[in-house]
Amino acid sequence: AAADIRRNLEDVQAQVRDAAASHGRGVPRLVAVSKLMPASAVQAAFDTGHRAFGENYVQELIGKAPQLPDEVEWRFIGNLQSNKAKSLVAGVPNLAVVETVDTAKIATALNKACEAAARPTPLKVMLQVLTSGEDSKSGCLPDETVSLAEHITSSCPRL
Repeated sequence: AAADIRRNLEDVQAQVRDAAASHGRGVPRLVAVSKLMPASAVQAAFDTGHRAFGENYVQELIGKAPQLPDEVEWRFIGNLQSNKAKSLVAGVPNLAVVETVDTAKIATALNKACEAAARPTPLKVMLQVLTSGEDSKSGCLPDETVSLAEHITSSCPRL
């Protein structure tokens, strides 16, 4: 299994490098999504030198993170409920980014959680914007994006 993970990761990395080179671009960061994969699979990918991992579920991430090296760059990529912000920040000290901030309520909850956890550096966040209009997708509306960004920059110093 570890050999398969190594081979698959190396194949994807080569494809990404080739695509970037063919377009004269720098190589983008590849985030390996660990959704429903055991910590041993993440460890196998980590052992190849990969560091950026995305997780969809708070409980999965809180369970996996302590089993893995502190050098893992965890990225939360799932829909985050504001009542889970505290447990996410407290349970994953090496959380690098929350990529799915779509309300001021979630931003504020993350900011308070970072303060409560005495997080030494600001938590990076990305705004999730719903551009498709699909009801099954998450994100703030495009015309709400600037006000959400302003809320974060003015009221969330830990982000």
